[in-house]
Amino acid sequence: MDYQDRHVVVTGGTGALGAAVLDALLQAGALCHVPYRSNLVSAYLCSRSAAMTLRRLGSGERIVNVAARQALEHRLGAGSVTYTIAKAAVAALTTSLGAELAKEDILVNAVAPSIMDTPGNRAAMPKADFQSWPTVEDVAAAILFLASPANTVTRGAVVPVYGRS
Repeated sequence: MDYQDRHVVVTGGTGALGAAVLDALLQAGALCHVPYRSNLVSAYLCSRSAAMTLRRLGSGERIVNVAARQALEHRLGAGSVTYTIAKAAVAALTTSLGAELAKEDILVNAVAPSIMDTPGNRAAMPKADFQSWPTVEDVAAAILFLASPANTVTRGAVVPVYGRS
């Protein structure tokens, strides 16, 4: 996918997934911007700002947020309620904004990865089946497709990226 000279904002770009997304975007020629805030705040502020800017640019633009499996399967959030609430809010933000901006040909989507295969997750769960987890590169590929001009119809979706987990 060609992102040559396209400006891309990657919220959460300092984490394992964010680094993989940034790497893929930079290799595709994108000019990347990486704000950092925790929780739902960066997704909301950046989506709001992006929507205002993209409306001025015209049609064909994309916003892709990152939720989590717990956003779609709330019971998996036992023990991490705050995280689950924040990711569920990102999913709601995505579907609502996707509906609001569809008429302007601005497609808003999110990915909802399960536990990803990262060194930190392996260390925290040494007995888990790492092979069933999606890699950060797998999730980054889903994000890049949703953000690309090749995505012409998917909007308001929260796409599960679970691997075999």
